[in-house]
Amino acid sequence: MVGSLVTNVLLMTLSASLPASNDIQFINRGSPWTKQRAFREHTRYIILHTTEGAERGALEKLSREGEAHYLVRRDGVIYRIVHHRRIATHTGLSMWEGITDLDNYALGVEIAGYHDSPPTPKQLVALKELLRQLQSIYDIPDYRVLTHSMVAYGTPNRWHRQPHRGRKRCAMQLAASDLRDNMGLTQRPQVDPDVASGRLIVADRRLHASLYPGRRSTQITAIRHRSGKDWDSRKQTFFARTSNHPVHRSSLASSIRAALVAAGILEAPSTTASSAKRTGTVNKPQYTSAARSSSTPSSISTSFSPRRALSNYILTLRPGENAKMVVGEQYRARTTIYLFPDGLVRTGAQLAKKPRLQTLLRRPPAGTRILVNYYYGGYITARRSPSIICGDLWDDATTIYRLPNGDLRTGDAINADHIPRGTLIFFRARR
Repeated sequence: MVGSLVTNVLLMTLSASLPASNDIQFINRGSPWTKQRAFREHTRYIILHTTEGAERGALEKLSREGEAHYLVRRDGVIYRIVHHRRIATHTGLSMWEGITDLDNYALGVEIAGYHDSPPTPKQLVALKELLRQLQSIYDIPDYRVLTHSMVAYGTPNRWHRQPHRGRKRCAMQLAASDLRDNMGLTQRPQVDPDVASGRLIVADRRLHASLYPGRRSTQITAIRHRSGKDWDSRKQTFFARTSNHPVHRSSLASSIRAALVAAGILEAPSTTASSAKRTGTVNKPQYTSAARSSSTPSSISTSFSPRRALSNYILTLRPGENAKMVVGEQYRARTTIYLFPDGLVRTGAQLAKKPRLQTLLRRPPAGTRILVNYYYGGYITARRSPSIICGDLWDDATTIYRLPNGDLRTGDAINADHIPRGTLIFFRARR
């Protein structure tokens, strides 16, 4: 009885979130996370995503994890998932105009479809009306309606020594001028502000040229030389070597892809229904997403927290890998944190400073977990509460708690009244 009452109240709240329109139909599919998510203090952007899989599977996942505010079906029907004034964890590891905690500033709209296919005419009609309403409520200009492919970025890894743009191609088609015109968007970003400022380098040149036509030479040429051998040349070298493999020509492409997956260069295709066809993820910089979940230590529990938050910010070393290979030049930074299998926790700077720990830095054991661009908050005590340690980030989806038994929790999944003694806290370093 109480559960049904709570559900009805939640659905009524979602129903009142945006006015209905004669042009589009809304259906409430409230996420169980809605009530637990904080209200955004500022709303500056709208981020467009593509589901890269079937509508049903995508809707179930988005609702279960609270990873979007809306989902637009192929027939133009719109699902309300998380109340538009609350935070949804849809941007993952992203940056725009130097802001890295974009979930706190952005609305997330998922479009059922794929990054390399345009929306249906009915989806465009629904999107145009939905964007009109949201932009009117929050006074968001057209050039701040962005695609996930524009804002997603990767941390340093074996292929790129610096933070880089090009981690995802999600919704890249929605950056095209003709589709933006059909959605009522007359302005678009002309440059990538984080690439132009030098905060990021370009890793996916084709994606960058697609998002910013005519800017290829000015934004990429100078940046390529700072990052050393670029991604495209590495792929060409790999393909040249692999093409000599004694396999039949008709199976060469699949053999090359399998080799790239085995080498960790490309992401393995998911076996779930929602992503069985294609994936919008490219240039994989990290190793604890679905492609490597089987190698994540069993002590990491993600059942109480959004999987995307943990998989985006935690790297787990495989046998034979070293930290520099995975995170690049940041491996010795004070904002790179190592969680060793035996329970030892140190920053890269601490390991580099003490000779007896330098071996751990050079050759950390397999299963070591790494947080990049994080501050080590230390132990939570009666006098050092989470809010004292990291302020309003204590319940943020990017903040990570390490419980005494080794389990990890995100800030939006932690119960502040029942934090065990000996719990550590780590929070994102804001840029």
